[in-house]
Amino acid sequence: MTRLEQIVQALYTKLSGVASLYVMRLRAFEESELPASNLVIDGVSPAERSVLGAKDWDLKFTVVSMVNGDAPFAALESRRSLVHTALMTDPRLGGVVTDISAHGFEIEPDPELPLVRMWQHFTLQYRNNSELEV
Repeated sequence: MTRLEQIVQALYTKLSGVASLYVMRLRAFEESELPASNLVIDGVSPAERSVLGAKDWDLKFTVVSMVNGDAPFAALESRRSLVHTALMTDPRLGGVVTDISAHGFEIEPDPELPLVRMWQHFTLQYRNNSELEV
């Protein structure tokens, strides 16, 4: 299992309390599948800091949540809180990463449907001792 696969597995496990959570789902959600959340890896880049013999990396990811209904705020806030609490109470994911930081969230109501989307942005840092993989 690659380092990235280990991290994604740890994120998925940590977020297991979030119902209808997907990782990198490409197909659009049907209204009947909501509420739902999708963990999206936005990118991985070398970190500015470095340690001799080790490579430090920053992995940016977003949890996109969608809820429907005429008054979706309570459901949206519940999902936001679950995600944030799950990740920030153990920002090392049990030792898999060195840290996670939250970078806020954005909310966007759909102009045509009774649907609201929310993007929660995070960055995690990890160290990889292998020169052969990210």
